Amino acid sequence: TLYGLPALGEQHPLAHPSMTSQSFYGLPQILREAGYGTFFFYPGDPRFDNMNGFLPSNGFDRLVSQNDFAPEVPRNSWGVTDRALYTKALDVLAGAPAPFFATIMTISSHKGYNVPDDIPGFRAPSDASDENIYSYADRALADFFAEARTQPWYDSTVFVVLGDHGQRFDPVYEVPLAYHHVPLIIYAPGMVAARTEHGHGSQPDVPSTVLALLRLPHTNNMLGRDLLAAPATLTYFGSDARLCAIDERYYWIR
Repeated sequence: TLYGLPALGEQHPLAHPSMTSQSFYGLPQILREAGYGTFFFYPGDPRFDNMNGFLPSNGFDRLVSQNDFAPEVPRNSWGVTDRALYTKALDVLAGAPAPFFATIMTISSHKGYNVPDDIPGFRAPSDASDENIYSYADRALADFFAEARTQPWYDSTVFVVLGDHGQRFDPVYEVPLAYHHVPLIIYAPGMVAARTEHGHGSQPDVPSTVLALLRLPHTNNMLGRDLLAAPATLTYFGSDARLCAIDERYYWIR
């Protein structure tokens, strides 16, 4: 998503020895070169998947992780809660000079979760634990936006809300589309008219789309495209060792 690259088979670019020795050029570097401060907020262990090695070497000025939270901050097996992470991000960004680029990676709904009780007035609405954690994640995100609206940078910010791809556990089909059909919401009042775009897109398209909205000149060596420029008739994506492509008529798996 950040560097405009599809999933690379069964490789792990953040940690694989063949890749950690090279640089990846994408949204963080382009924005930093344009004068943006760059922040990555992660709720878990910064050593996971070599995040504390990869991210500072590839465009991020600061990595905030669970090590930056007080011991009493609630967390599950993966890290601090969404509410705690959003609160920390807002606190850090309140003191950051504009412009800035912030990536906030939440993991509340990753398996191994518990439903936190750190949002005042929030009550789990269902007996189904999956529904409860999604309700919690939605409420934490809503509260984040409510607080962000009070910040001086809110009206000039492009917000991108993006779901992660899934993982196949005991699949019935080779590459179930349900695991790769994730939400992408771009929210920038005054810059993006409220509408639904129909067509196909993927995570590598995010950098090109954001840079087009910001009207920043840059060298584009990424594999995505601006999703708002024209309807996309097809897209491709990786799933472990398989390569997939889809258009309005066909779904191809190799």
